[in-house]
Amino acid sequence: MRFGVCVSGPESVALLAAAGYDFYELPVAALRPFADDATAAPLLHAITAAPLRAEVFNVLIPAQLPLLGLQADRALLAAYLRRVFTRMAAVGGSVAVLGSGAARRIPEGHGAYRSARRARRHDRRGR
Repeated sequence: MRFGVCVSGPESVALLAAAGYDFYELPVAALRPFADDATAAPLLHAITAAPLRAEVFNVLIPAQLPLLGLQADRALLAAYLRRVFTRMAAVGGSVAVLGSGAARRIPEGHGAYRSARRARRHDRRGR
């Protein structure tokens, strides 16, 4: 069995390594997914240089990229996910946790059935 811990940034990872943890988990926001590569580079370097690997990333989809309802933008979401997964792989990440309660929220006036049907239709088009 392996043990990891969820943290907000790589600053405390040396302490975690000394305590015997095997890996750590970060929020996807730590990868600065809305920033250009040059802006994100220093933090990505800090994640890579940490004594433990950031294997897991949580809250994959931020609230500003809704997955359901008329505000859902499939093209924007696809571009965002490409950037996130590229950066995750670059720092050694291998697991993404959806979480993302705000992005999964069913919009006011949208029934659960309608939202699920629309999400399934998007999912099929993306494959």
